[in-house]
Amino acid sequence: MATTSKIQKGPSPVSSSCSETHVKFDVFLNFRGEDTRDNFTDHLYHSLVDNGIHTFKDAHKLDAGTDMKQNLLDAIRKSKMALVIFSKDYASSTWCLEELTEIFKCMKERGMKIWPIFYHVQPSDVRQQKGTFGEPFVKHSKNFKEKVDKWKFALKQVASLSGSHLKDGSESQFIKSLVGKISRELIDYTTPVPSTTPGLSSSQSTIDALEKKIEQLKQELLQKNQEVVELRTQVASLCKRCKSQDRELQKSANELQEIMAQAAKNYAKLKAAKKVIQLLSEKMLKDMSGRLPSGEENVTNVADKMAFITIHTHRESTLLCWCSDEVRQEYWREQYVPGVYVTLEVLGDGTTKLRRLQFSPNVFDEHQANTWMSKNLEELRELYNVRWDSDSIQTASFQICADGGLG
Repeated sequence: MATTSKIQKGPSPVSSSCSETHVKFDVFLNFRGEDTRDNFTDHLYHSLVDNGIHTFKDAHKLDAGTDMKQNLLDAIRKSKMALVIFSKDYASSTWCLEELTEIFKCMKERGMKIWPIFYHVQPSDVRQQKGTFGEPFVKHSKNFKEKVDKWKFALKQVASLSGSHLKDGSESQFIKSLVGKISRELIDYTTPVPSTTPGLSSSQSTIDALEKKIEQLKQELLQKNQEVVELRTQVASLCKRCKSQDRELQKSANELQEIMAQAAKNYAKLKAAKKVIQLLSEKMLKDMSGRLPSGEENVTNVADKMAFITIHTHRESTLLCWCSDEVRQEYWREQYVPGVYVTLEVLGDGTTKLRRLQFSPNVFDEHQANTWMSKNLEELRELYNVRWDSDSIQTASFQICADGGLG
């Protein structure tokens, strides 16, 4: 941290060596307050703290009533790393240069890590001390002649170290990346602390540092183990889902095989049924051929020329159809009322003609049959919508026959 006040002339208090202090801070921020205190440096400081990095930024962190300069130098000596933020007017601040000289001294004496940050300035201007990094030294030479050479040397050496350069782009992304790098640097850091009792405090400090690093590694390992457990859980869940889907697919495949097998059985049954129907139809036609009145075409001959046969069942009735190249005939026979059977002929023009009435001998004798016919012929005509004329009446005949017979 650097303020705008000038360092007064006169001898400085004797400071302790960088190698004689214990580490208190992870990071010391060296910056020009008027340039970056309320923007970049403030954002960087909070990001470091949020990531668990103990950072020294301002003089208000020091105890009241103490020598500010001496305590700032002590804070530098008790820090593992220094972030030096080179901004436009950095070299104008003697506080910045004084802190920088102490930081450079700690780097030489105990290997303190320094990370230069070039904030909207050219690294070559800082190293070569040109422009705003050269002009202020003319003024400094008048008041701090004995210190200027040390300041210029420290400035050149630190500016030559590897660091970070922010020219443009997002400051938040730059800070995020920078804090990540600083965190990794601190993990690898081991502070060499000399002791007045050789081999004792130094060894203890090394052990403490190693224990701290081991603890950090344990935390990282624990986090990785948790990630592995989560991944294993996800893998187990995916395996379970895959097995479930495999079972569903197997079940669907089995159902499909069953359906195909059943379809094959149904097809075989249908094929057999068609054969049976064909055989029964041929037998029925042959049986009917002997019962037709004389003069009508023999049904057997028609059956021999038959192109197709269809049989429809409806309310105990049977429709027989047969076709040939010469003739198409359709007969419809059903039970009209118990004991009465009606045979109708479907003509070529689609009209219906009464062909025959038959009466069961178990229900009617001849007189009863004549009486029934005289009373019900008109109703029968309307019911079946048959063509009715004198020819039809003369052609229509009735017979007393066995139940169900085609007499």
